[in-house]
Amino acid sequence: MTFFANAGYKILKACVNQSEGMHPRIFCRRWFGLEDVQEDGRLRFTETQVLAIESEHGYREKCVNLIAKILKIKPNTVQRWGKGVEFNNLPSDKRHQYETYLRYVDMLRVLSANLAKHDESLVIKLLNSSTKSVKEINSESFNFQVSDKSEILV
Repeated sequence: MTFFANAGYKILKACVNQSEGMHPRIFCRRWFGLEDVQEDGRLRFTETQVLAIESEHGYREKCVNLIAKILKIKPNTVQRWGKGVEFNNLPSDKRHQYETYLRYVDMLRVLSANLAKHDESLVIKLLNSSTKSVKEINSESFNFQVSDKSEILV
């Protein structure tokens, strides 16, 4: 196993072992930069501004489509998880699986962004090898579905 495949495996294992996934609402906030921190250490947006952005026309649809694409499920399925971006009706039998995978993807996003600051080619290597490690592991342990073409980046 290469360094990057091993790193991807360790990230996935840490996500599963933490047993704390990432709620879809938080995932969307992080993916779309609503929880970004400025250079001075302050949050880019206040909670009031974040709530206003979340209630803007089109934000929920972007969030639903992103989650559906990452989890390889139909947008209709995500639509049924509730109104707004609270996603209160996330099925309990899938909650752990979906939230664990969202945490994993978020960790890869953060790691990729930090690596890109130093060397963009490392990001490509990490994403390629991480996708391979998830495919190797997925059928045995987590029942995640990852296609041959990584669609994590939107």
